[in-house]
Amino acid sequence: MGEQQMPIGHVVLASPLRQFFIKKVKAPLMKVLVMVAGRVPEITKENTTNINTHIMMNIFEDFFNHECNDGREAMFRAAFKIFLLEIEHDRYYRDRFNWFIEEIIKSILRHEWQPAIEGNPPLQHWRGAPLNRGGKYSIISILKDKKALENLLGDNWKLKEAR
Repeated sequence: MGEQQMPIGHVVLASPLRQFFIKKVKAPLMKVLVMVAGRVPEITKENTTNINTHIMMNIFEDFFNHECNDGREAMFRAAFKIFLLEIEHDRYYRDRFNWFIEEIIKSILRHEWQPAIEGNPPLQHWRGAPLNRGGKYSIISILKDKKALENLLGDNWKLKEAR
C-alpha cells in the first residue's frame, strides 16, 4: 500500500505554505482578475441577449446583497464580469457551463453533492438571517428530501410541457 497523501486543502493552509500560498498565489491571482476585468466593457441586461446571462446577473446581484468582505469584493466582481462575458458571447463556454450545472444537479439528485454546513456562510462576511442557511435549510438538502421538496413546491405544482 502507498503512503496516504495529505489533502491539498491542508497542505496549502498549513505552515509553512499558508503565507506563501496567500501572498504568492492568491494575491497575484486576485490582482490579475481585477486587471483583466478592467479591460472588459460593462456588462448589463441592456447590452446582453442570453437569458442565462440575465439569470446569472440576478444571482450575482443577490450574492452581493449578502457578501460583505471588502477584501474579496473586487475579485468576485471581476471574476463574475469575466464569466458573464464568456457565457454571453461564446457558446463554447456557455455550453460547458450548462453541462457543469446539469452534472451538479444530477449529483444532488443522486444524493452525492453536499450542502454547506448549517449556519454557513458565517455572518462575519455574510449579511442575512443567522439561521436558515446551509444544512437542512439548503436547497440541496431539500432536493434530497421528498417531503421537504413537496413543502417547497406546494400542492399545485406541475411540470410545464415544452411547447
